[in-house]
Amino acid sequence: MNKSDCCSNQLFEYENNNRKFINSKIIKSFLKEEKNYALYKKAICTPSIENKNKLDEEFKKHLFYILVSLISKTIHFTAVKYDISINDQNKNFPIILNAQNDESIPLLDTIEVKEEGYEKIYNGDAETIEDITSDKEIANALSQLTNTQKKTLKLKYVDNLAFKEIAVIMNVSQQAVSKNHKLAINKLRNLLQEK
Repeated sequence: MNKSDCCSNQLFEYENNNRKFINSKIIKSFLKEEKNYALYKKAICTPSIENKNKLDEEFKKHLFYILVSLISKTIHFTAVKYDISINDQNKNFPIILNAQNDESIPLLDTIEVKEEGYEKIYNGDAETIEDITSDKEIANALSQLTNTQKKTLKLKYVDNLAFKEIAVIMNVSQQAVSKNHKLAINKLRNLLQEK
């Protein structure tokens, strides 16, 4: 029996005894490369610590490459999914106060804020959203909102919180906050357009 027949028998025996391991996707992808297969064959046919260590080193590199690739793809797809989610949220719930009105001036810029209103915003002393405006029409429109709607607007625009943070403070779901916000903005828009 020559050396290559002996090696073939050893490979056959090893693969037969470790069929599940050899048939795993990671091992198959590793052994596809000629260099890796040669190291594997050498480690089985002429077992030594040096041959085993060389095979282990190459396998570690292969695993590292797979993990980096997997993490990279996961980050990419998560970022794409997040971007789509943000775009959908911005389409469904635009920040109405920054929208342009008929005169192409952002609606937020038309709200007159009391001098002491600025101070209350920056000091965090504004207890209600009405505390920051001196415009009687806006104050009147704000007074017609429910307490929940007023609190939602105050937390969103005065305290500059995200819907998620508002939901925690108000002990409701994020969807409820979003709904209250939308209802409040629509009601304000309708009340102010009537005038």
